[in-house]
Amino acid sequence: EEIRSQGTQARDLQGIEDQVRLPELPEVETTRRGIRGAMRGRQVAALLLREPRLRWRVDPRLPATIAGQRVRDVRRRAKYLIIDLDAGSLILHLGMSGSMRVLNADSPVGKHDHVDISLTGNKIIRYTDPRRFGRLSNPNLLTEATCESQLMGPAMTSYILLNASATRSPS
Repeated sequence: EEIRSQGTQARDLQGIEDQVRLPELPEVETTRRGIRGAMRGRQVAALLLREPRLRWRVDPRLPATIAGQRVRDVRRRAKYLIIDLDAGSLILHLGMSGSMRVLNADSPVGKHDHVDISLTGNKIIRYTDPRRFGRLSNPNLLTEATCESQLMGPAMTSYILLNASATRSPS
């Protein structure tokens, strides 16, 4: 068996690193940029909740709360996506394995496709999460204590609660 020097191993690893480039932006920011164009200015026709058991159970009132509202903007705060609506915001965390994709409304549903945000213009934003470690909520439906425990601490909670009910004008 051939014993290789540490220098040779390091050069081999460098070759692998050169072939596999990591994205320049964090995954959440890349997701935000990907869905923002499809969402901004469109009206939420419906929210279809196939599986409410994510990291925390999605409030069953959420679909009725956001239906009919216009998407003002899609922002990111740390690892949270904040979808600003006419009245309040929708807060989403992708978890460890979650993703959001822009699809046509008639796209087939996969096993781990838990949420569809249907928009005007025959588009949907589909949330897929094999591990179900993500979260989806509207701070208007949460108490401050629940918001703090689910949104990882007082700093994020204060930010969300201060901005949750603000009506934003279109940019």
